[in-house]
Amino acid sequence: MPGEPSGSRAELPGPGGLVLRLVACGDSATLVTVTGGDPERRWRCVRLLAARLTPDQPPGLVGTVATYDAVLAEYDPLALTFDETTAVVGRAVGPGDALDEVRPVVRVVVRVVYGGEFGPDLDELADELELSPAELIRRHCAAPYVIRTVASPAGAPMTDGPQLPHPPSRLAVPRVAVPGGSVAVAGRQGIVYATPSPGGWRLIGRTPQVLFDPHRDPPVPYRPGDLIEYVSIDSRDWSAHQGASPEVHAL
Repeated sequence: MPGEPSGSRAELPGPGGLVLRLVACGDSATLVTVTGGDPERRWRCVRLLAARLTPDQPPGLVGTVATYDAVLAEYDPLALTFDETTAVVGRAVGPGDALDEVRPVVRVVVRVVYGGEFGPDLDELADELELSPAELIRRHCAAPYVIRTVASPAGAPMTDGPQLPHPPSRLAVPRVAVPGGSVAVAGRQGIVYATPSPGGWRLIGRTPQVLFDPHRDPPVPYRPGDLIEYVSIDSRDWSAHQGASPEVHAL
């Protein structure tokens, strides 16, 4: 029955007619998937749930990983069980909650050198989209983007993509190594590779700024729901911004 765990699965009513489906992932994590409604409402519900599930509430919860429509809740199996985690989720988010902003957001300004060695896919992608490289850059910088999730590689802000004639394809053969700071698009999404990693997204630029710093608390200056704004700079200005943190503005 809805709301009652059945071994390793459960279903709970969520805000505004949404439904939370819970599945055990081994003995130390539960995946909570939000279903129903439209993508924006599901994402807002995910943010609300992740904000209310913190490492000290309840005791035993280790952390959460929030995506577009799901939250992975990781916990100490000696302190919590799946059934207890289900009850915690039910107390955290319910039918009476409003899907409003759960915290103040900030705007993070990322400066980017587009094209050339910094964006090796810019010209080819512009040709694929039947745009000039300058127009592709203009569209990418046209408006701030909502950070939907902080993804892999470590600290990578994943957003919706720019307004383009059609979704950019991924590379047929992914790169073995993508430099940290690379700015990329693929499908209907955008991302910054905050650290070096393999990847198959189309690289259109790179920032000299440092997004992920393991010695900083927190390691990245943004969370899901914040805005990221790209500003085009000349390659001659690279050294002026190299190693700096992105600018963060309260809204």
